[in-house]
Amino acid sequence: MPLMEPKDAARAVFNAIEKNRPRLRIPWQTYGLPFIKGVLPTTIFDLIVGRVLGVYSSMTTFVGRQTSDRS
Repeated sequence: MPLMEPKDAARAVFNAIEKNRPRLRIPWQTYGLPFIKGVLPTTIFDLIVGRVLGVYSSMTTFVGRQTSDRS
């Protein structure tokens, strides 16, 4: 999955709230996932989203917000 810029994600959330949408899926590639999950066996689905799309390891390099020492 592509990484999203925080400002793009925030804009999408804001627009969804303004339009009173009950759910938001971003990025656009995620729109087909409920259908794919419904028609594929769980092991095949997990293989596709885990190994092919890298969804289950997408946060392994996340380090969080950098803080400055204000001593």
